[in-house]
Order: sequence, then structure tokens, then C-alpha cells
Amino acid sequence: MHPLILVALLQAHPTVCYEVFVRSFYDSNGDGIGDLRGLTQKLDYIAGLGVDCVWLMPVAESPSYHGYDVTNYYRVEPDYGTNDDFKAFVAAAHHRHVRVLVDLVLNHTSSDHPWFQEALKDSTSPIGVGIAGLPQRATIGTSPRCGTSTISGCSGAACPISTTRIPRSWRR
Repeated sequence: MHPLILVALLQAHPTVCYEVFVRSFYDSNGDGIGDLRGLTQKLDYIAGLGVDCVWLMPVAESPSYHGYDVTNYYRVEPDYGTNDDFKAFVAAAHHRHVRVLVDLVLNHTSSDHPWFQEALKDSTSPIGVGIAGLPQRATIGTSPRCGTSTISGCSGAACPISTTRIPRSWRR
């Protein structure tokens, strides 16, 4: 069970979550991509289903369609709108007594993220040490299969890269 669902289930009353992939949910501006304004427009429909929780798949800025490789944890994916659109969505959801869970992907960072780029320059830096499995001399390339980032110096299952950043001050 996903940890966020567990947290929701441990609340004082039963919870019914509706999972939303914003990109494919509802397009408010006609560009062919679902967005936060569209989701906000459909909150009455969602609440009418008896839902008291909306679980958003990743909405942070990301170079991929799915959002599981974040480049900026502080910005909403521009295809989905703005940070103000996100705040308006949360306020509108709360007004309808619908809680919002966000799939915040802290254990995956895009190879375009500044943390990852710094780690590539110096794997012994505080950031580089926090990226498990990063080869000492790694370079970023593009996978011929799907255009996703790859790391040289290792391949496939033999190269388990976890891009969790753990500041030295948090380690014991």
C-alpha cells in the first residue's frame, strides 16, 4: 500500500481517494493537456462521487510526461498551470471538504535537476555522496530506446541509481 494512502486511511473517518493524473484529466484551455484549472472546474463532479480525498500524481516541474523525475520541487509543471493555480485548486478542494494528497517524488530527481548536475561534477560533494550508486566518473547520455537519461559507467540492473538527496547534516 502506498504510504500516502495509509496516512489517509489512518484519519478519524473512512476516506475515499480519487487518483488523478492531471495531464489526462480535464483540459481547461484547449491545448490538449489536462491542467489544474480543469481539475478545479471538475471538483463538484469528483465530490459528487462521494470522494473526500484527491490523490494527485506528481505535479512538480519535470521533463517527462509522468512527472516522476523532478527538476524543480518548488514549481508546478508549466503544462499544468502555475503555483497559484495549485493553491486555488487546494483551496477549492478544501472548501468542498476534499483533502488533497500529492505524490511528492523525493526519491527520484531528474538528471536535469541542479542537484544531479552538481553530483556529476563532484561525486564526493555533500550532494554527490547523497546520490547512491553514482559512478565516480559518470556522464549523462540519452537512451536510444526511449530518449530517457542514462548514466555511463554502468548499465541496467547493474546500475541502481537512487537520486535521493540526503544532506550530511541529516545523517548520523
